[in-house]
Amino acid sequence: MNSWMKNINSGLPVTEINIPGTHDSCSYNTALGFFANCQKKTIAEQLNCGIRFLDIRVEKKGDSLILVHAIVNCRTLDNSRVLTFDDVFSDCKKFLKENPCEAILLSLKRDDGPSSEETFDFFFERYLNDEIWFKENRFP
Repeated sequence: MNSWMKNINSGLPVTEINIPGTHDSCSYNTALGFFANCQKKTIAEQLNCGIRFLDIRVEKKGDSLILVHAIVNCRTLDNSRVLTFDDVFSDCKKFLKENPCEAILLSLKRDDGPSSEETFDFFFERYLNDEIWFKENRFP
């Protein structure tokens, strides 16, 4: 399932494609698993299963964007640390490098309160310069 998009007509607008996605994509390991876990697979596993829309919820902590589900931090599978957007970004870049015919749609939301220009300014400054992004003012 990690290369299903290669079979789509390249002239078909993304707005006419049913894209499989996950809700609260990073909430596969949280402190309140019985309440806050929405997924059972990591981002890399979800991508390899065919998921192409990721619902990413963040909170800015110092010099990082950490992954959260409301008030609960998302954690690595081994529970050694809080999951960060760097982890997600790394998984996405690796997947796209290995599967160049695929695309990932990513929804980024501040989930610890109202939207904040500071959070999104941080995101844009830190991540948007990477060549991985489609940045044209149109749907591909």
